[in-house]
Amino acid sequence: MKDTLADLYFSELCPNEADNTSQIKNAYRAFDEAGERLESLLADKEKALLHALQDAHGELVAALRYEAFAQGFKTGGRLMLQVLEQE
Repeated sequence: MKDTLADLYFSELCPNEADNTSQIKNAYRAFDEAGERLESLLADKEKALLHALQDAHGELVAALRYEAFAQGFKTGGRLMLQVLEQE
């Protein structure tokens, strides 16, 4: 069995670098393609607005990923506490 604590300590475990599923890769690809198609239709002023929207979307996704990770970690911790209390 792998030593998760050692992996975490030695930076061999990095949850935010998990392999993306094909569903996630397809969604990213579709998002990028739609953005490129939309950008080709826009004038410079509108392109700046699109880029601002894309940047804000990236920040939102990063924040949501962190919150989901933190919530999952906390839930796992509570589950382990409950398991240990029952022993």
